[in-house]
Amino acid sequence: KVVYNAPEKIYAPLTWEEKQIVLKQYSNEKEYFFCNASNCNEDKLISLLKAFSIFKKWQKSNMQLIIASDNLSKSFKENYKHYKHKEDVILLEEFSAKDLAAITGSAYGYINPDENTGYSKILAAIQCNIPVITISNEISEEVCGDAVIYCKPDNIDEMAKNMILLYKDENRRNELIKKGVAISHKHSYAVSLQALNNLILEESPILL
Repeated sequence: KVVYNAPEKIYAPLTWEEKQIVLKQYSNEKEYFFCNASNCNEDKLISLLKAFSIFKKWQKSNMQLIIASDNLSKSFKENYKHYKHKEDVILLEEFSAKDLAAITGSAYGYINPDENTGYSKILAAIQCNIPVITISNEISEEVCGDAVIYCKPDNIDEMAKNMILLYKDENRRNELIKKGVAISHKHSYAVSLQALNNLILEESPILL
């Protein structure tokens, strides 16, 4: 039996007013894609930047990309200095758990570029009613089903194509959000806690 991990309760949908406060604080009031990149492989982050470059080439928009991580390597930050669209990419290295939840909940879309990243970050975005693009792996497909958009590992063009899709197709975006609501109910903190309690009771019966 499996008890799935669940996002913390601070990950929740935000009001329009709450989102505007976050956008003003972090992205100059511009919409943004978000990646929680803590423990993300550096090569995968480089791939994300390349995909974002393709997105910017084909979509002449002011869309931003926020990457949050408290362990970015020196080599990645050096590459970032020479990145063509550096003015549209924001690196966050200092943030609280509350900040991270607010930034996640205010994103236009959440992007996970690393197939080895745990699914809990994806569920956190889904719980905030944020559509997700993620690299496919067995556990994320098992947990999230068709409520997210999947990309093959290291397929930069596919990731860029899906970023464009999410940006242009409002119906598809709303469909993902709607499906995500059902996933959130299935993998909520309360559901996981109850499943754990049931498992403990089954494995450790009280002997009279």
